[in-house]
Amino acid sequence: MFAAQRVVAAVAVAAVAALGLAGCSAADTGAGSGSGKTLNLSLNGAPASLDFTQFGTGTNPLLMSMIYDRLAYSAPDGSVHPQAATGWKYSKNNTVLTITLRSGMKFSNGDPVNAAAVKGTLERQKATKTNVRLAEFGAIGTIDTPNDTTVVLNLTHPDPNLVTNLGSNVGLIGDPSTFTSSDIATDPVGSGPYTMDMSQTVPNTKYVFTKNTDYWDAKQMDFPKVVVTVITDPTATFNALRSGQLDVAPLSIDQLSEAKKAGFTVSQAPYAQLGTILIADRAGKDIPALGDLRVRQAINMVFDRAAIVSSLGHGVGEPTVQPFQPNSTGFVKSKSDAYTYDVKKAKSLMAEAGYQNGFSVTMPSVEGNTTAYEPTITQALAQINIKVTWETTPFSQIVQKITSGTMPLYYWPVGWNNMPTNLDVMVRPDGFFNAYKSSTPEMQKLLAAADSAATQADATTAYQNIAKYLVDQAWFAPMFTVPNLYGAAKGVVYKPQQIDLTDNIRYYSAAE
Repeated sequence: MFAAQRVVAAVAVAAVAALGLAGCSAADTGAGSGSGKTLNLSLNGAPASLDFTQFGTGTNPLLMSMIYDRLAYSAPDGSVHPQAATGWKYSKNNTVLTITLRSGMKFSNGDPVNAAAVKGTLERQKATKTNVRLAEFGAIGTIDTPNDTTVVLNLTHPDPNLVTNLGSNVGLIGDPSTFTSSDIATDPVGSGPYTMDMSQTVPNTKYVFTKNTDYWDAKQMDFPKVVVTVITDPTATFNALRSGQLDVAPLSIDQLSEAKKAGFTVSQAPYAQLGTILIADRAGKDIPALGDLRVRQAINMVFDRAAIVSSLGHGVGEPTVQPFQPNSTGFVKSKSDAYTYDVKKAKSLMAEAGYQNGFSVTMPSVEGNTTAYEPTITQALAQINIKVTWETTPFSQIVQKITSGTMPLYYWPVGWNNMPTNLDVMVRPDGFFNAYKSSTPEMQKLLAAADSAATQADATTAYQNIAKYLVDQAWFAPMFTVPNLYGAAKGVVYKPQQIDLTDNIRYYSAAE
């Protein structure tokens, strides 16, 4: 089966995150009809924090979407629409973004949601060193508030991704009167569609939310009460779906057939993650051979990607040699066949580089994430005399392992996000999956071009130039794409995000 029953993803540069998944208890709700019933949600880990500056860490995006309103809404197809803002407009040179807010909005404590609150939130986001997505605020310079419903962002340089990010953490709105409160991480105040009921909430175990009937878009929220329970075991989550305790749950490839037979509606995010060998030690610090492009190219040639998808993936997913998802602006069609399965050529490259005898490497073995692929990886790399030893590693230790800079070559399912986040996580010297902090003058120029792109077309060109470089220089050895699969019971509709690895209460609704 495909690795990662959950989406194990670097949603931000400081955390390996598992996407929150949700369901509705049939016993409690009658399958979530939306007529006054409770919606029971399931997360596979407790949130690290509910402070809006920590958006994207752990499993909190779904909870954030209930607590905090946002300037914009990122729909499942990735398109961006007004939410707390009614609209926005760029100046001619794309260095000033003027945002118009809805009037009359209030936080759950009665404070007004106005331009001053948006400004205060953005300034706190920018000033928080532990903000794991700080780079997304990099273009925002000074902020003007000419009136209560107008926010003017004066940018230090054009940022074609800024509007997209308004639908994520950049667009969250907090109440400035609570910013110094010691409870902001556990009992936050927001203006979102739900408020957290602290009398019923048990931190790290269960989170209870009540619909905010004063919310400007309350009619779009089908469920008056939401209970989010932490269930860490994937099998237990699927069993809860089958027994009627949940109405929506993640599915592994092996569970797909059973879910369909049971009558659950299956939906998917087709390019949720990338099964890849990460060639982290590209400078050859610990394994000199990896500093040779020919060796990295040889590694890319020993995997029969189509066979892996067919056998281990049961035909679900797609072979790929690229580091970015096919539905992203970073995908380069002309590079689709850059590395074919060619062991003879791989051996020739190894010999040409002087490493025909290969080398030895230790990789982490994590149950449910790497174990299904270990025999295939071992066998493939042995064809060019790379001997792999698998070291059993608890999932709780994998973050430390990945960020330690002690794993020169390893396999991991990398969660795909929008392109700016992909670069932050996979490519930049401080990226989560770049623990050796590798870079080159060429890559720095390419990243600078992406950061200074004035239009989306410029950004797309910059992203694709980066992708070409990554493929040509074999920074990774991608093998296959993995979809996120979900099963939903009758009466509930779940539309997963197709581009960014996140979740939102707006993706859940009662069936008509």
